[in-house]
Amino acid sequence: MQKKYPIKSIILTLIYLLSTPTFSSDNHLTLVIGEYKNTAGMTLPLMATSNTQGESWSFPKIPLPDVYKDRFFKVACNAEHCIAVGEKYLDFFFSTTLNQGKSWISDSFEKNATVADVQCNSRMCLVVGQSNLLPFLIIDNNKGSAWTHPKDIIEKIPPNKAVIFNSASCAEEFCGVAGGYITAENRTKPLIAVSSNQETTWSYPDINPPEHSGYSIGQLQTIHCKDETCIASGQYHLASQHIQGKPNALPLIAISVTKGNTWTFPNIPNTPFPLDHELRPEYYLRKVNCEGSFCLAVGTYSGIWTPPLLMISHDKGNSWSYPEEIIKKAPTDLRMEGFHDFSCQENFCMVVGWGEVAPFPITPGQKKPLIAITRDKGTTWSYVTLNLPKNANGIFEKISCKGDTCVIGARESYLKENGKEIPLLAVSHDRGLTWTYPLDMNPSVLPIDFSKGEFNGIN
Repeated sequence: MQKKYPIKSIILTLIYLLSTPTFSSDNHLTLVIGEYKNTAGMTLPLMATSNTQGESWSFPKIPLPDVYKDRFFKVACNAEHCIAVGEKYLDFFFSTTLNQGKSWISDSFEKNATVADVQCNSRMCLVVGQSNLLPFLIIDNNKGSAWTHPKDIIEKIPPNKAVIFNSASCAEEFCGVAGGYITAENRTKPLIAVSSNQETTWSYPDINPPEHSGYSIGQLQTIHCKDETCIASGQYHLASQHIQGKPNALPLIAISVTKGNTWTFPNIPNTPFPLDHELRPEYYLRKVNCEGSFCLAVGTYSGIWTPPLLMISHDKGNSWSYPEEIIKKAPTDLRMEGFHDFSCQENFCMVVGWGEVAPFPITPGQKKPLIAITRDKGTTWSYVTLNLPKNANGIFEKISCKGDTCVIGARESYLKENGKEIPLLAVSHDRGLTWTYPLDMNPSVLPIDFSKGEFNGIN
C-alpha cells in the first residue's frame, strides 16, 4: 500500500526546503578576500565573490566597525553560511552571509585577541589564535550569532609561559588545533588540542617529537583532519645551532590516525640538493594535506638558488620524498622560489606560489607567480607557463579548485596602463591548461574608491 503523507507535513517540509539556504555544487559561492587602500589612504577589507564559477565577479559592500585599518585574512564556509574573519588593530571582527554572499552582517569579537584561523564543518565554525598569551578558541553553532569559549581549552593546557594556536581543521566528528607553547625553560614546543563530543570536550594529547632528531625548539603551523586522520606540519631548530645563535629550521610533520588522540613523527629525508649554510637555510612548510594514502606538503627554503619546497608521500605520511621534476624543471630565471598553497581533487593537484627574478639578492627583484601540476597523485609534475597580463606580477597566495575550475588570488598588486594598481586574480576552467584574468579585463568591478590591494584568502 502506498504511504500517504498529511498535507500539513508536506507544506511544512516545502517551507523548510525553500527557506533554508544551501550552497549547491552547481552554484558554488567562491570568496576571495584580502585588503585594499582607498583613495584617501585608508586600509579596508577586500572581498570578491562569484557564484558563476569565476566567470563574473562582484565586490559586495561589507558593513564594518568604524576603524582606520581593517583587513580580511581568513574565510570558511559550510552548507549554510560563510564567515570571513578580519582584524582591526589588536581586535578582530567577522562578517557572515546566509544567502550566497548577497548580503553580509558584521560584528566584533572581544578585545586583545590575535586570530590565526577559522574553520567550519556541518555543525559549527570555530576561530583560533591567542589572547593575553593564552590559547584563544571560540565556537559558534548558530550561524555566527552565538560564540562560546570551551573551558577545557584554558583549564587543561600544560604548564607554560605562553600558548598560541596557529591552525585548525575539522572533520565531521572532531576538530584538531595546532600550535605551540613556551616552557619554563623558554623552549617552544609543539601543541595540539583535539575535540570530542561535538566540540563540547577538548584535550591536549601527549606529543613528543623524536629525541634523535636533535629537536630543540619549534611549533606546528598547519593541520588538516579528515575522517579519523590528521596531519600537522611546522618546523624545529637543532639544539646545537640554536645555542650558537644560528637556528636552522627543519620540517616537522606529525600524523594521527586515531582522531588526534595519538601522534607519530615520521622521519623527513634531507634535501637532494645542497643548501647554502652560510645563510642559515630554513625550511618553511606552509601547507600539508592527505587524501587517502597520498599526502602533499609544500613550502619554501630560505636559501638562494633553491627550487620550491614540495614533498610527497604515498603511504599516509609515513615516508616522504622530493619529486625530481619539481627540482629539475624549476624555472631557471627565478633565483628564489616557494609554494604557498595547493588544491587537490582525486588524482589532480595544483600547487601555487612565487619566484623572485634578478637582481635579487642585491636588491629586491620582481616576484613572478608560479604553478605546478600533477595529474597522477604526484608521480609526475610539470610547471605551467602563464600568459600573464602586461606588467602583472605578484605571489600566488591561495588557490581553490572545484570540478574543472580553479581560482587563484595573488598577494601584491600590479600597475595597469591606466595608472591603477590591481591585484591578480586568475581563473582556469580546464584544470590549468588555459587561464583568464577577470579583474584585468574588467577592473571597473573593483570598489569605486580602490587604489591598490591584494588577496590573501579563499574558500
